Order: sequence, then C-alpha cells, then structure tokens
Amino acid sequence: MRAIDKDWFYTSPVTQIDLEILNKQGYFLKAETLVKEKLKDRTLLGVKDPRMAKLLPFWKEVFARSDINVNYVLAIRQPLSVVKSIENRGWEGRERIFLLWLNYVIQTLSLTDNTSRVIVDYDHLVRDSANELERMAHSLNLSVDKKELVYYQSEFLDHDLQHSKYQPQDCGLDSDCPALAAEIYLKLQAVILESGCADDAGFQQQVMQWTDEFDRLGPMLTYIDRTLVEAIQAADRQRQKESENTDLRHQVAENHRKFGEVSEILSHREHEASDLREEIDALTTQVTGIHSSTSWRITAPIRLVKKTCGALYLSISSKRRNNNGFNADWYLEQNPDVKNRGQDPLAHYLEYGQTGGQARRPLSFLSRNRARLQIIASMTAQVIEKTGGIYAALTKTGRIIQREGWVSVKKHILHSYNVYKKPGAEQDYTNWIAQYDTLTAASRSNLAKKGETFEHQPLISVVMPVYNANSIWLAEAIDSVRHQIYQNWELCIADDASTDESIRSLLEQYAAQDSRIKFVFREKNGHVSAASNSALEIAGGEWIALLDHDDLLSEHALFWIVDCINNNKRVQMIYSDEDKVDEASNRSSPYFKCDWNIDLFYSQNMFSHLGAYKTSLVNSVGGFRVGIEGAQDYDLALRCIEQISQTDIKHIPRVLYHWRTHAESTASSLYAKPHAMIAGERALNEHFERAGIQATAQLLGNGYRTKYALPNKLPLVSLIIPTRDNLPVLKRCIKSILNKTSYSNYEILIVDNGSVVPGTIKYFKEIQKNSRIQVIHTDRALNASALNNRAAAVAKGDLVCLLSDDIDVISIGWLEEMISLALQDNAGAIGARLLYPNGTIRHAGIILGLGKDRVAGHSHIKISKSAFGYFGRTTLMQSVSAVTAACLVIRKDIYMDVGGFNEDELGVDFNDVDFCLRVRAAGYKNTWTPFAELYHEDSSLCGYQDDSEKRARFEAEVAYMQQTWGDLLLTDPAYSPNLTLEHGDFTYAWPPRLKQLA
Repeated sequence: MRAIDKDWFYTSPVTQIDLEILNKQGYFLKAETLVKEKLKDRTLLGVKDPRMAKLLPFWKEVFARSDINVNYVLAIRQPLSVVKSIENRGWEGRERIFLLWLNYVIQTLSLTDNTSRVIVDYDHLVRDSANELERMAHSLNLSVDKKELVYYQSEFLDHDLQHSKYQPQDCGLDSDCPALAAEIYLKLQAVILESGCADDAGFQQQVMQWTDEFDRLGPMLTYIDRTLVEAIQAADRQRQKESENTDLRHQVAENHRKFGEVSEILSHREHEASDLREEIDALTTQVTGIHSSTSWRITAPIRLVKKTCGALYLSISSKRRNNNGFNADWYLEQNPDVKNRGQDPLAHYLEYGQTGGQARRPLSFLSRNRARLQIIASMTAQVIEKTGGIYAALTKTGRIIQREGWVSVKKHILHSYNVYKKPGAEQDYTNWIAQYDTLTAASRSNLAKKGETFEHQPLISVVMPVYNANSIWLAEAIDSVRHQIYQNWELCIADDASTDESIRSLLEQYAAQDSRIKFVFREKNGHVSAASNSALEIAGGEWIALLDHDDLLSEHALFWIVDCINNNKRVQMIYSDEDKVDEASNRSSPYFKCDWNIDLFYSQNMFSHLGAYKTSLVNSVGGFRVGIEGAQDYDLALRCIEQISQTDIKHIPRVLYHWRTHAESTASSLYAKPHAMIAGERALNEHFERAGIQATAQLLGNGYRTKYALPNKLPLVSLIIPTRDNLPVLKRCIKSILNKTSYSNYEILIVDNGSVVPGTIKYFKEIQKNSRIQVIHTDRALNASALNNRAAAVAKGDLVCLLSDDIDVISIGWLEEMISLALQDNAGAIGARLLYPNGTIRHAGIILGLGKDRVAGHSHIKISKSAFGYFGRTTLMQSVSAVTAACLVIRKDIYMDVGGFNEDELGVDFNDVDFCLRVRAAGYKNTWTPFAELYHEDSSLCGYQDDSEKRARFEAEVAYMQQTWGDLLLTDPAYSPNLTLEHGDFTYAWPPRLKQLA
C-alpha cells in the first residue's frame, strides 16, 4: 500500500495504474513466492485480513499467476458497527467511515463475481459461529469436524467483546448513513438468509449498478483521501512542533537570563557614554573657538572651491544614472508591439510610455514591496497585541519559521492586516450590514405600510422539518418567522420522531402562543425528505418557503417575496441572497448571487436559500423525493424547473436568509456532509435523463461539472486568427493548436492584416502546405472586427472559433468542451478560461459596467489559477453576459444572423462585448467554461492606446457602448448589484446599486 501511496482507510479504490506500479516494483513476484511458500506443506490455507479486500485486484492476479484454487468468504458487518468500531480507535468523521464501508463492500462484491464465494453476516458468525462455519464449509465443499467448530466457539469467542449490537434496519434510521449503504446491507441480509451464494443474474446486475454508482464518486473520494492524509500529516507535524516548542520555551527562558546580563552591561556603558558626552562638550567649545579664528576666515575661499567641485561631480553622476535608468531590453519585452514595429524603445517611452504611466525598468525589490513593507511595519505592534504579547508572538513566529520558512511570516502578517484592518474597508461585512442591511423603526414602518398596499397578499407557508434540533437555535428560527414584517404567513413544522423530548414541549408552547404555527409529530423517523413532505401536507398557503430548523429568516424576508410576486405575475420560483450566522449569531460570508443562471445552477445549488415555490408547482412534482436526502432541496428545484419557463424564476438581490454554521452543517463546509454532494450528483444526472439532455454531471471538489455529449459526426469548426507581423507568438499559437488539440475536425484561417516582415511572409507560405490551414490577406487599416467578419464569411465550418494570435493551448480537450456547449439548444457565445503565462487568471468571463469607463471588464483578473474565486466562480461553468474574442466559439449561423462584429463603430475595443450583447438580445445565452484552458499573453494585434489617435478611437468606442446599451451596462444579470464595479474581485459595493431599505 505504501508503494502506491494508499492505506487501509483510503476511500478511493486501487486502480490499474496502481497495479502497474506494483508490477514494476516486483510486488507480484514477491507475493507469488510468498503464497507458494505458505502452501508448500499444506493443502488448505486460510487468510483473514480486511486489507485483502482493499488489495483484491492485486491478489486476484497473484492467485491467477500462481494457479491456486481460491474460495472467498465475504463477512459483511453492519455499517453502524463498523462506524462504532473505528470511532473507538479514535477516528472521527462518520460520513467518511460509511464511504469506507461502501468502498470495501462494493469492490469485494464486484471482484468476486463469478468466483467460488459465500456471503455471511459478521454478527451471525459471532452469535452462532459453529453453525455458520459449518454452512460456509458446506457451501465451499470443505470437510470439517463439527466438534472442532464447537470447541473453537467455546474457547476463542467471547460475545462480550462485541463493541456494538445493531439490528439490520438501524442503518436506515441513521441520518449520516448514505441511502446506498443501507440499501446494500439490507439486500445482502436477504441474500444471506436465502443461501449466502448470490449467484443469480439479478443480484449480479444489482452489484454492477452499485459499482457504477460508486465509481462516479472517484474525484470526490480522491479529494477526501488527500484531505485526510494532509490532516494526519498536520497532526504529526503539530506533535513534533509541540516538542520543539518546549525546547523553544527553555531557550527563551535562557535568553531572558542573558537579557538581564546584557542590561547590566548596557547600564555600565551608559555611564561610559555620559563621560564621553562631557568630553564632546569640551571639544565642541574648542571647535567653536577655531571657527572664530582669523586663519579659518582666511581659508574660506579654498573650502568653497572644493564644495563646488563636489556638487558638479554629483550632478554628472546623477545624469549618468538617469540615462542608465532606462532598460531598453526589458521595455521591449513588456511591449512586443513596439519591438515588432521596429520602433526605438527610448523614443517610444518618452513620447507615449511616460505619459501613459509605463515603467522604464523593472521595479527594485523595495519599490515592488513598499506597500507590503509598510503594512508589515504598521501591523507588527498590532499582531503582537492580538497574539498575546512579545513572548507569545515570538513563540508563534518560531513555529511558523520552522514549519513554513521566513517568507510565511510576511504572509501571516499580511493576513492579519486583512483580518484586523479598520471598519470601512472593502470587505468589512459588519460595517456593510450596519450601513445597508439594518432596519430602523422608520424603515420597518415604511415596509409594513407598503405591504398593506400589495394588490395580492398570498398566504405563505414556511415549511420546517425538525429532528433533535438545538432548542435555542430552533426557538430563534421560529422567532425569526414570528417577527416577519409581512404578517400573512403560517409556519408548518414536522417533527421527525425526535428523541429529544424537549422539542415537543417547545413546539407546543409556540403553537399555543400563535395560531399560525402548526405542527405534526411523525411516529417514525423518515429523514428530511419524508419530514418535509409531512410539513407540506399541513401547508395551506399559495406559496411555500423553506427554512431549516437551525437557520434564520431576515425580518423583511417574506415582504420581499410578496413584493416580487406582485411585480412578476408569472413567477413560480423565487430565491434570494444568503449569508452565514455562527453559533454566537455573528453574520459573515454573504453570497451575493446573480440572477437565474442555469449553467451556474448545474454547477452548484445557487437557488438554495431563501427558496420559495408556488405550492401548486411543488405538488405537481410530488414534493420532496425520498432517497435523495442531503440534496433534497437541489432535487426539488431541478424537478420544478422542468415544468416551467426559466423566465418564471426570479432573484431577490437581498440577504433574506442566514444559514447557521456549526461543525455538522453544510454551511460550515461542503465536506461536512459529503453525502449531500454525492446525492446532488445523482439528482443532476437524473434531471438530465428526464429532460432528454445528453449530459452527465461529475462531482468536483467544490461543485459539479456538466459534460455534454458530442454528436457522432463531429461538425467542422473554423478557427479564425487575425495577425500582423507577430511571428514568434503566432508560430507558438499554431503549433500548440496542432499538437495539443484532441478535437480533429477543424480548419485554421489566418487573417493577415498587412504583414511585411519577410520571415512572416515565408512562414505563411510554408504553413499552407498543411491542407487544413489557409491564410487570408488584407491590407486595410487595423480593424479587428472587419478581420474576423471577413474570415467568418468564407469559413466552411458549422461553427467559428475566434482566437487571438497569442493563444497557447493548455488543455487538449479545450475545443471539444467549447463545441459541446455551443451545440446545445439556446447556446450563444462560449468563452474559455484564459491564463497569463505566470499562471494567474486573464479571463473568467466579462462583467458589464466594470471599470472606470463603466462599460465592461474582466472577472477575477490576475488571481491565482488555483483559487476558487467568489463562491467557486473561477472553477465552475456559468452563464455570463459576455466573453472575450481572444477565444470564443459560436455557431456560424448565429454569428451571421446577428451581423457579426461591428466594423463601423467598434473596430478594436469592446467589439466582443457588443457582439455578445447582441447574441443575448437575440435570445441566446453566453457561457464561460473553466474546462477549456489556454494561455493568453495579451500581446496580440491591437496593442495599446499609446498615441493620441488610438486614445481618441478608444474614447469614441466607449461613448458608442454607453449610448447603445445605456443602463444595461450597469445591471449585469450574471453579477450582483451588491458587488463593486470598481474592480473585478467581487468585493462589496459601497453602496449597493439597490434602493436602500431606509
């Protein structure tokens, strides 16, 4: 297991790659030798080790090579007993142990199919081992002495050693136990009671289905394993550091002793310094006398000549340094368009670069880090105070240095700056709440008065399933409903057979106080879906809103729901923004959502909280589905959207729901309840099947990836690449496409905009020997829109892919991913994830209104490619308003129908934004995918606004966009009005672009 970087507690299975590693390292030969040695003087050998199940792919191959007859005994243990046993060893995480049980059982059942095997129950073995062993021997045609079995049972088995005793049906009652684990265990119990052989075709088919279902969890299991290993390693490091810290404390004590000695020395030196100061005073008196003497005044002209010569020397030296301060080579590297045009770099800098704020040389270390160094200097005292004093700060610093090195000390101080910085900073949510999300007496009164004027005032049934809730949080949840400004509501509570007797009395007390609170007590625990359906049965409202038993509604939540209903007569589903509230009721982590975004919804349950549905819609789909607990809300939303138009789903951009974070809640982490993510994958795949969508959902670390199927006959796509004398970059681009693109049916159209360099012209002649590459020549003035349009007009493909000539392919499936999306119904422009060469984000979708010109800008620009971004949005597919033409795929018929790019008003800038907005206006949705990844250097044809003519053209294009699209630029449906338009990092808007509560 060490050879393949695995251990018994890994949930991910042994793969074919693992077996190849073991074979290369000689483990198969060692195992064959070991087995043969064990059987040398025996005809029968029994081996019992749970790790045999983990390594069964390896051992099956060993047995086959050794020509050994093997019988398998599968001892199936109750999942809850396994959880209890492993927890007794100090392990935590029930969800993970259940996954481990599934991994062992499903793999063993699958790999022993069509072999000589018998399935037995572990508890049966312990209770009646003699008879069970006899049954096993009979099934495997082995002869044993019944007396020996009875002796074994009496001498070696102690029933009191059983850690736990459960009934088979108990696993179905445990909320943490995955439905798949309960289903498998109960099925195996039935098989054992029948014969224990399980050789019929129906059972084998069932095992295949279980195997397929578990195999889809591969990425999730690998992530869980990696996380656990990191935690174990961190714990080991922690123990080591604690030992080192003990030594450090002794060392600090020794340093304190030495400090005392040094203090005595300093005191002695202070006396010496006092004596020296007296001598200096005496010498100063002598110097004053010299300056007053006649000889000093006579020699003054000589000193003046010396001073003047020195100043002249310094002036000459300074001029030399200034001339040498311009780094021509570095400037050309940063401005390749200057190099390509053959311009003098210094002349270009003096004429354009200096006024445009471009640097003339690389910044020095101090210049690059001046801001950080100032922060570090200003924060040091504050960090010491927050840490608990100098001693504690030194101790923590020592740990950081030993664990991560000196660089991490700087990182930790900068992190502290972000944590401790003063209120009013961009990410101070507490201050944001105080200014923009706090009701006053006046605002409450105004909302209440407006609510009385609503034309339609529907009864809203708040549905709440309850099971062994924290009584304090449950009371707070109920009170959050009772304190609603909108009064026409009812609270429908279903208690799912809570074992905490205080729950019943609490609910009865509330119901006695307010007739709008209704409850039902279920006799049998059925989990959250069944309990939610019980609450639905007593709901009489026209609309329902979902509330968990430990979460909170904002005071004005239902008001805004009803306001939305009155303003949108056809609405059937409504969702809001949400944040988290901790155990001490502190709010944090607001999720400021975008408007309905089907691609993002397939990537994460963005509908979530607060979710409200028309009751008739929920009833039409049968309410909550039992068996998909953990993702029951997601599944309900998926089934509901199948019945309505997407225009019937509305978003309220206000925080109306506070999601409680605690150790076991999914609000604290996606992995607090991994079965919820697994159930979500299942809900998505079943939705695709019902909807007739040829796609599969795959669980990622922070959401889901939807992979759409390509048609059997791959359509031709035309790659359009405008360029002009940018040969090194273009050659790299073409080479990367030819060598790194797995999609086969494409042509390349290079649009040459008047190249004159002989090397470029020669390359064009050579590259066209490749039958799939064509060069189109044009000598017109630079107009990127016209270049793309000309190539699109002659393109033979069913789709066109616009590319910048500085693109460098990263993921070989990039074109397949983008085409599979472009071929979907209603699909418009498809954009890719583009990176700078240093690995930071260049393009993750375009946000309208972003930047000082309030036209458009790039999302998450220059953050690390490994960062998730705002709620995962740099790693999840999503609909966007626009994508960059540096890599854009769209069906050719759509391109032509909307008139292509605007050649007249937008020759260079914002032409892709304008194009995407016209595509959207025609009824299509634009999509950005992170699963098509390429480098984009930003050194392409259009260059910079580095002269007056270019700047004038840019200003004219900004004016055109503002006049043409107006307020649409400030209301991006793929962005939130609660987020800033100053920059693309998804920080808060101060103020938000909403009507204020007051």
